[in-house]
Order: sequence, then structure tokens, then C-alpha cells
Amino acid sequence: MTRALLICLVSCLAATNQAIRIKRCDLAKMLHQEEVEGLEGYTLSDWLCLAYVESNFNLTKVNENTDGSFDYGIFQINSHYWCNDYRSHTENICQVDCQGLARAPGWEK
Repeated sequence: MTRALLICLVSCLAATNQAIRIKRCDLAKMLHQEEVEGLEGYTLSDWLCLAYVESNFNLTKVNENTDGSFDYGIFQINSHYWCNDYRSHTENICQVDCQGLARAPGWEK
């Protein structure tokens, strides 16, 4: 549950209709403050690498997948499993709206 809250916290920083990138050091500070070191066995460096590879630190990134699902936010959380985007089939395991993970152009209910 802590992991889901962390992802929501970081992803909710996106509140405008344009790409917003967080600086690597700012993300590192935030993740350190949230004590993610060792969470699910991953280091702080692993989390930073994930954010860089998935979104290039872009908080508002939205990507459409070939299966019709979408990936949202800095960690590219998939709508098929983790959040409800009201556009594709979802299990919504985290019981959150994808809108809170990334607010980017084109996102609408």
C-alpha cells in the first residue's frame, strides 16, 4: 500500500496541461523523504532509473499501449491493472483514478 501512495504522491504533482519534468535530484530528495530505500527490495537508484527510463522524469506522460490500455505519470502506471481511466478495461487494483497519476493533454473521462 505504501508503494501505491508513493506513486500517487509523485504522480499527483502534475496539474497542468503541458509536460512537467521533475529534476532528478528533486525526485531523489522526495523519494528519500518517503523512505522508499529498500521498498519491495528496490534501491533509491532503482526508483530513479525507473522514472528516467519510463518517462524521462515527465510527470504528465501518457502512453497508449497496443492492447488499448494507457500508461500514466512518471512511473507509467498501467490503466489495465492499477487505475481507472474510464477509457479501457481495468481491474483498478489500487482503487484510484488515472487522472491523479497524470494530467496531460487529451485526458478526459
